Amino acid sequence: MELFRKLLDKGHAPDEADAALDRLEAVGLLDDRRAAFGMARHFVHIRGYGPAKVRAKLREKGVAASLIEEAFAELEVDWRAHATSIAQRKSGKTRQQIARFLASRGFPSSVAWEVSASVSSSVSSSSLRAGDPSSGAEVEED
Repeated sequence: MELFRKLLDKGHAPDEADAALDRLEAVGLLDDRRAAFGMARHFVHIRGYGPAKVRAKLREKGVAASLIEEAFAELEVDWRAHATSIAQRKSGKTRQQIARFLASRGFPSSVAWEVSASVSSSVSSSSLRAGDPSSGAEVEED
């Protein structure tokens, strides 16, 4: 994975790097599967990424495709709910801005548009109910 590349960058010979990684693996200090799962959880829950960006980041880190799929199977994320919780932090933004933001975070465009519509309409509804003059709604004056 990434550790092998880092060892090579530090000037270690490939066979030395391989031997060192094998020793770490043998004593249980290096586990690609556990590392892939941990990175996937981090990218989802800490960084707020969607499925496409999580996959891309894991590939960037040198994680094998089979481990990426195993990590996704174990994550069990409701991507729509995850996108909604992220989008709700973007109050005051337009539907298009929210959708673009979610798409840039790696959510499918269908999820980004659907979530942005529900989030932007709930923000508009709450503004109207509160009688917020900046919402564009007329406010009755006595």
